[in-house]
Amino acid sequence: MSTAQNSASDKPWPYAAGYDNCPEVLEPTPLTVKGTIPSWLEGVLYRSGPGTYDLETESGKQVHIQHWFDGLTQLHRYEIAKGGQVSYRSRNTSNDLRERYKKAEAVTGVTFCNRDPCKTIFNKFFTTFKTAAFGNPPMGGTDTNVAVIPTANFPGLMDRDEHISKEGNKSNGTTLRNLVMNTDGNVMQEIDPVTLEPRRLFTYGDIDDSLLSSNLAPAHPCVDPETGEHFTVLLSFGPTAVYKVVRIRASAKGTHREPDLDVLAEIQSPRPTYMHSFAMTKRFVVVTHWQCDFAAWGMSVLWYGNAWESFKAQDPNVKATFYVVDRLHGRHVATFETDPYYAFHTVNAWDEGDDIYVDLATYKVRESDG
Repeated sequence: MSTAQNSASDKPWPYAAGYDNCPEVLEPTPLTVKGTIPSWLEGVLYRSGPGTYDLETESGKQVHIQHWFDGLTQLHRYEIAKGGQVSYRSRNTSNDLRERYKKAEAVTGVTFCNRDPCKTIFNKFFTTFKTAAFGNPPMGGTDTNVAVIPTANFPGLMDRDEHISKEGNKSNGTTLRNLVMNTDGNVMQEIDPVTLEPRRLFTYGDIDDSLLSSNLAPAHPCVDPETGEHFTVLLSFGPTAVYKVVRIRASAKGTHREPDLDVLAEIQSPRPTYMHSFAMTKRFVVVTHWQCDFAAWGMSVLWYGNAWESFKAQDPNVKATFYVVDRLHGRHVATFETDPYYAFHTVNAWDEGDDIYVDLATYKVRESDG
């Protein structure tokens, strides 16, 4: 149990339990239900997030993961049956990464906010050079952290019976053909929707070669509930940042073929921005280009080894932009500017005639103290 103290008092920090390691529950386990679940509520609820922060190596050394966003992934599954019975199971889904940390006796690779105060300038330069020159090693099925959001029924790519458990793979009348985990990068993880076993890692570049060089994608893709089409925004770092608005749908040649991927628009900007989410209406994709820019054309991520230290200081003189893409006809139709702001999540979006409404929980950009 964590015993962190609140510096303002002698009381334990109230959020310390958030850094406790959470054990797996691999087999379905009945839960005690307090109250009554409505008779019409039936299906499966998935939740994801960090499950491990502390590792012990073979030599007895402790490896501590410092930031909530960098904790090793654990996926949770709640199955609500008719009559109100609920069963639960969970599974760690980044075990290869766990073993890599233990072998190195340190957190390695690019993280969101983990810092290594012991790095020397020489080691940092060598790591940056090696990554830039040779790329990352091939990833196994659990060799990265894909922890943010699960999406069901990714079009086409995994619609293969041999990848799907036969037991109870329906949710509220909808067949769960597959489950895919997403994160803030050009990588996804296929998960068995029943056992939660990781199947493999793949990228948007595996679907379309033109996206092999894309670096980031929002952790929250948008899904059309009527058509099942998936939408995302791929960012490529460089002197000119390139944003590609992408639609993925089931192949016209049949559901067991690889999906059709269309680049609806390609937008260039001098600002490579960290976008955790974006907005979509029935007619439009709205790229919410707020201010959370990477320094040095995005190459700062390689230098610092984490996203947090790679961001530029905010500039109240730089406008935020909204890029509007017609998702029905596949073209960039408008750009709007507004006062600078930052947001993490979009809340809602809809269109009425020629008007587009986007709900955002925003933070005002202020002059940097640094």
